[in-house]
Order: sequence, then C-alpha cells, then structure tokens
Amino acid sequence: MSRGRLATARRKSLVLDLLSQGDTLAQVRTALGINRVTVYRWRQYDQAFATAYSDAMEAGTDLIEQEARRRAVEGYDRPVFQGGGLAGLERVYSDMLLALLLRGRRPEVFRETTSRTAMTTSISIRGGDCPPTTLIVTETCMWERFAMLRMLSSAYRAAPLTSSPHPSTGP
Repeated sequence: MSRGRLATARRKSLVLDLLSQGDTLAQVRTALGINRVTVYRWRQYDQAFATAYSDAMEAGTDLIEQEARRRAVEGYDRPVFQGGGLAGLERVYSDMLLALLLRGRRPEVFRETTSRTAMTTSISIRGGDCPPTTLIVTETCMWERFAMLRMLSSAYRAAPLTSSPHPSTGP
C-alpha cells in the first residue's frame, strides 16, 4: 500500500473513531483538518467506508442518547456559588430531555399535537332580480371558487341578451 493510501486509510479510521464517540462531523473535520467534501466523497466512492460511517454515526448517537437519559433520569450535579465561593452542589434533572426521550420512544403518546380546523368563509352574492346566494367555502378552496365565480361572471356578461335575465332560462 502506498504512503498516500495508508495516510487516507488512517484518516478514515480516525474519522470513524471520533464519530463513534459522539463527535459531530464538523468537530471531526476541524480536529483532523479534513475538508467536508473529502468525507462526502469517501462515503460516495467507498462502500465499506459508507457502511462503517453509518455504523459509527449510530454508535455515537447511542452514546449521546445515553447521556441525555442520564441527565434526564439520574440528573447531574451543578455547582452552587454563594458569596463568591463554591457553597455546594445541586442535583439537577432535565425535564426537556426527558420529554424528548419520551417523544422519541412513544411518539403516538407524547408527540406534540396541533389541530387546526379549516377556516370557512361565507360569501353572499347579490345581483339583479335573483335572491342572494350564499356560498360557504374553506380557506383552501376559497381562491379556486373566486376564480370560478370570476369566470362565470365574465361569461354571463358576454352572453347575448335574451328576453330572460338568466342565460340558462332563455327562450
């Protein structure tokens, strides 16, 4: 193996090690002085590296998830200062991390739900000797209905005059 290939193989191995420890790709690139495009090319052209990369990302994510669980469930000690000096430690828990973990494990129970009812609009059309017509439309189709009404209005105005004021009931 040439010296260049050996160096590349070593850098690939270091990338995978750091990712499996939970480092971000940006941290890995900075630590090793590797360009972003380099890692993407390795993944694109080296199937073994791409597979190992996915495994390393999964392992690193597992470590991060374990730490999030520890902080949420077991808590962590935060220093408390008083009068400019360390007065002791306070056990702190993260409710937000716990909520995120629950949402990830049981999304059907803990997901954020938003419900939006369709806004409806009532439109009254008046004109001529006809009784007013009321349309009730949802916001999503309102603009389509306006376009249709505009088209019908234009067609009505362009229709030849007959003895009846309504084109559909003419002679």
